[in-house]
Amino acid sequence: MPRSLARALWASLSTPAILFALIICFVQVPMTLTRIRFQHLLADFQSIHPQQSGWADAQRLMTRWGKWGSYEGTCDSAACSYKIALDYPYSSFLESSKPEMSERIRRFHLIRAFEYLGWHRATFEVDIVVNNGIITGMESALMFVVQDFDNVRNAEATLYLRTQVRPRLNTYGPGRHSGWILGNDEQLADHPDYKVGRPTGCLDCQLVEVTYTPYLSHSEVVRLTSYNFGCINSFRACSNVSDILPASRKWHFYDDSSSVPEPVVKAPEQPQPCRTDVRALGRDAEAILEVEPLSTSRHKGTGVTYYIDFDLTRFRLLRTVKGPVKEAAGFEFNIYPFYGFPADGLNESAERLETGKRYFVLLDTAQLNYEHLEARRCGVLEDTPSVLQQLNLGIMQDKPEP
Repeated sequence: MPRSLARALWASLSTPAILFALIICFVQVPMTLTRIRFQHLLADFQSIHPQQSGWADAQRLMTRWGKWGSYEGTCDSAACSYKIALDYPYSSFLESSKPEMSERIRRFHLIRAFEYLGWHRATFEVDIVVNNGIITGMESALMFVVQDFDNVRNAEATLYLRTQVRPRLNTYGPGRHSGWILGNDEQLADHPDYKVGRPTGCLDCQLVEVTYTPYLSHSEVVRLTSYNFGCINSFRACSNVSDILPASRKWHFYDDSSSVPEPVVKAPEQPQPCRTDVRALGRDAEAILEVEPLSTSRHKGTGVTYYIDFDLTRFRLLRTVKGPVKEAAGFEFNIYPFYGFPADGLNESAERLETGKRYFVLLDTAQLNYEHLEARRCGVLEDTPSVLQQLNLGIMQDKPEP
């Protein structure tokens, strides 16, 4: 064989091998290490039990992840807010690049080329909050950047997955616990200790948020936070949040382009009574009153509720079960019980208070100095020993956030 032909043959065989070796060295090796690091941090996150794990557990986490950890102010057993942030390889180079360099990278589609080789931009953050020697708060956030979902425009889309621990899952008033929680209260009938939801208004992103209480079983916490980190260095990029969080597949949040944050369901033919666990209701209510109805009158709705008749009930306060209510026993006031909602995939039973009985009224505010109050769904419960027992259990679980 002529030498020139042999050299050409060697070059044709060695060039792909060299390119493959470069891909392994500069793409797959750092991305695989990043994936392993993400997995270890997630395992440490899942090993912590809020309201049970203490300062020693927090210190072990800080010692192991100190290179990637940070905090503001002081951090000790009395009070500490600690964040661990893991980033994708070459993130510091891309973020610190001059504008002309960033423009050049975009113009030549270098990021897309790298993604075809298994390099993907992902960030994983874990936050823990310590108060009086106990870990009281935990959050995790995973961000995954991919090319646009339809693969037509040279644009980017971002997948977000967030989990957070909250002592209560009340969607309504801020009360003592600030922060909006995604997901409707009807979910609490099926799983009283967590909610899932997605926001509206994000055109180039998908975001799923899981909020759970410290009393959710550990097996469920693991299931709801088990991210598929295989997406990080795969040759085919994951393009849906359900690819990264398998538990979210049955929620169908992004199965189509709809902007509706909750799956649309067909309303049942018969009105459905409240099914939510009484313990969860007691935990999430801002105020709970034991009352005795005095009289009820019927009123016609106006405006968009013109087709609905309302009950207006006047009742006497017997005692306050929960909440900083100023009014003393014997105080009388008016309330509109939940009137039912026969639209938008729901058919909810109206709730009424009958004279001659006693009830527990659950409110989203502890201020009663209004002309009348309005009770939300599941806001009227019969006064029985078993109901009171479950309400008290929920009240005990409602611990204030720092």
